[in-house]
Amino acid sequence: MIDVKNLPDYLFSNKNAYSKDVVPINGTLKDTMDYYEREYILELLRFCEGNVTKASSIALIARQNLHAKMKAYGIDVTKFRKRDN
Repeated sequence: MIDVKNLPDYLFSNKNAYSKDVVPINGTLKDTMDYYEREYILELLRFCEGNVTKASSIALIARQNLHAKMKAYGIDVTKFRKRDN
């Protein structure tokens, strides 16, 4: 049987499971949704090492739409690409 003590700590705090940041609850719904969308894109690009085609495939959105969102959020994809020495 699952008891409260078996549940993860983040369920009882103002933090989420994926981020160490405090959940932005003092803004509008749009601001909060934009925050999480931007964070999602950042994590996705880290995971894909800056490969926008792969990231858009995982997110199930068109590559062009991902580029537009990156531009809107000021995300520079080159920061996620591995550099050859």
